[in-house]
Amino acid sequence: TELLEQYKKYEYILNVDKKKLIKDLFNKVTEEGAAETKATFEEISQTIYQFHKHEYEIMNISNDTVDFPIFQVKAMDLKQRLAKEANAIKQRLCERVYQWCSSSVKHISSTFDEMQKRIGKVPENEEELVELREFIKVSKEKTQFEMLDLQKEVERHYELLDGFSFMYNV
Repeated sequence: TELLEQYKKYEYILNVDKKKLIKDLFNKVTEEGAAETKATFEEISQTIYQFHKHEYEIMNISNDTVDFPIFQVKAMDLKQRLAKEANAIKQRLCERVYQWCSSSVKHISSTFDEMQKRIGKVPENEEELVELREFIKVSKEKTQFEMLDLQKEVERHYELLDGFSFMYNV
C-alpha cells in the first residue's frame, strides 16, 4: 500500500485534459470578462516545470521491480506510462509557447513593416502631413515601446523553451 500511495500522488497526470489546460493558459478571461491572450510567463513556466519535475520524480519513485514477502510488483510499466504522459503534457505546452512566440514575432514584424510603409508615403496635402506627424508621434511614444516589450516577452519564452531543449523549427 505504501508503494501505491507513492504513485497515487501522480494519478492526476493521467486525467489531465491537455486541450483544456492549454485553453486555460493561452485563452485566459479576466474577471471583467475580457479575453486576454495568455497567462503570465510565470504561470506558464510554473506549469511546464511542474510536469517536468513530476516526470523526473516518477522515474525515481521506486525500483522497476519491488519484492514483497508474498508477491512481486513490476512497477516499470506504471512508471513509464506516468512519465510518458507527464512528458507529453510538457511537450504540448512547449509547442503552444512556441506557437505564441512565432505569432508574436510575425506581429512585431508586420507592425514595423506597416509603420515603414506609412512613414515612407509622401503626404500630398497638409491634412495628410498632419496625420503623418501624429502617426509618427504615436509610433515613437507608444507603438515602439509596446513592440519592444513584446519582443522582451518573446525572448523570455524562447529562453524557457531552450531550458527544456525544445526543438523548434526556424
